[in-house]
Amino acid sequence: MIERKMSRVEGELQSLVGTRSSGGGHWPSASEIRERSVRRHRRRVGAAGSAAVVLVIVIAGTSLAIVGPSSSRGNSTEPLVTNHTGTTNHTGMTNHIGSAVELTSLVKQTTTLNSAAETEVAKAEEEFSLKILGQMVTRSSSANQLMSPFSLSEALAMALLGARGQTAIQIAQALGLSKLSTQEEALGWASLDEDLVGAATHDHIGFSDANSVWTQKGFPIEPGFLKNLKSEFGAGVWQTDFDHDPTSAIRSVNAWVSQETDGQIPSLLQPSDIPPNTVSVLLNAVLFEAQWVTQLIDTSSGVFHAPSGDVSATYMSPPVDDLDYLASFGPDLDALQLPYWNGTGQQGNRPKSRYAALLLMPTSGSLSQFVGSLDSTSLNGIIGGMSRQAVSPLVPELKISSNLQLVPALQALGITDAFGPSADFSGLSPIATEISEVKQQATLRITKWGTVASAATAVVSTATALVTTRSLKFNRPFLFMIRDTKTGAILFESAINNPANAG
Repeated sequence: MIERKMSRVEGELQSLVGTRSSGGGHWPSASEIRERSVRRHRRRVGAAGSAAVVLVIVIAGTSLAIVGPSSSRGNSTEPLVTNHTGTTNHTGMTNHIGSAVELTSLVKQTTTLNSAAETEVAKAEEEFSLKILGQMVTRSSSANQLMSPFSLSEALAMALLGARGQTAIQIAQALGLSKLSTQEEALGWASLDEDLVGAATHDHIGFSDANSVWTQKGFPIEPGFLKNLKSEFGAGVWQTDFDHDPTSAIRSVNAWVSQETDGQIPSLLQPSDIPPNTVSVLLNAVLFEAQWVTQLIDTSSGVFHAPSGDVSATYMSPPVDDLDYLASFGPDLDALQLPYWNGTGQQGNRPKSRYAALLLMPTSGSLSQFVGSLDSTSLNGIIGGMSRQAVSPLVPELKISSNLQLVPALQALGITDAFGPSADFSGLSPIATEISEVKQQATLRITKWGTVASAATAVVSTATALVTTRSLKFNRPFLFMIRDTKTGAILFESAINNPANAG
């Protein structure tokens, strides 16, 4: 029944996505966006999921001795009944996705959040976002880049719960979390997630963030690790058989991802992503959908100066000049913040939400050089230097996607032990494990109405005087970020080098 329900839901969502993608006149209203977000949350409580980061952890060695099913629960007091038809979780319900069975319900148990830890985690996530972007752009300076650093960071933070020794130190340092204990960073993530989701719901922004862990049948997972994943990260625990039926296991994981990304990422993992000794997969999922305060409904054709040569692009702009943009113009950089609507008020008088898109376009030098010099301090300096100006923005319409293998970039940031025999994930299992894959897929669509973005990572204001309006046309490589203007958390980031080459 659940599989049939998933198919029906995914069909409805694909229909909506297809309507948007075709350039038709329909775009969901603010209330529809909010209601869909609420439904996703309710569905996760009963079934699981979101846009996904998958951390694939494999046992160190050439063979795996499968032990009895109950050993994977350790001393857990939750009842576990295993049979051919499923497992009963502590709520008395049995949830399935294909052959996978949910062992625990996806309900956060944390009651005390930590605002101080949230601040540190948000700062660290911002800095990590810029570092990992720098790594990706360095590897391909003229190509489009897209990723969700938020999703990747949270997935690695979950892995950190099970890491010990030098492995834990390297992950914490790369994530910028060395000042916090493992428990503090987990509580910080719980607080940040609660803050962001709460703000999105209040502002009619479609934002969902979910986690789960998928384990090999019979493989012993430390109960404390599962408990913390559930309480701080709201991760549901699923059991499947990567060893004997990898095709079915991958199908179940992909169905979870597709469900949580509204069908935008239908297939995250491939058979080649699951080595023979796979024992655990950590998933994080992020989905974002929001409307502009002022819709960019006027379109025109123009030239975009890509690194490889000029290309044609379709530019979008508001129907009238708008005086309510934060912007800055400098000798080397132009910047603009496009706010998203909070779902209240009427057209022409729409209040802003906390969420906004930040566009940064270097006017001298290359985008890769700019990204290479960008850190949290300089980014916040740019943002602090922006002011309300009369700006007529022209933004290229685009749809971009990515499929990233992130192990090399993470190794360059200092996470080395986690990917080899020196890995210490003894907090995850008494049996030696290591990370074999960190893979992410992401999608970003910038339209006249707003923005839709998803990701799946596998680890697996009126003027009183005459004002001259300045045109700000993003006609050369620029950086596009989706940010929370309160905490600074960067949900998505994209280096746009060629809008005509985004597919």
